[in-house]
Amino acid sequence: MREHPAWFRKRPDGTIQYAENPPKKYEDIYPIDFDTPDWRALWIELREVFTFWMAQGVEIFRVDNPHTKPFNFWEWVIAEIRRENRA
Repeated sequence: MREHPAWFRKRPDGTIQYAENPPKKYEDIYPIDFDTPDWRALWIELREVFTFWMAQGVEIFRVDNPHTKPFNFWEWVIAEIRRENRA
């Protein structure tokens, strides 16, 4: 959040737009802004999150609310991970 503030959604007043599912407010989850002008660097970093955990032996991922992430991101990141991990 400190290094790349543009990667996260904020309200017009500059405060963090936390994920909400009323009446709950998830203040420990920072909403990713997939529409950021710096989207390429964001996507690469998100891919690195997957590859880090894969290197630790994780083979299955649960993604909450995948429909809230752009379909073209999923197409790209899955293709990248498959390409990088062909044996």
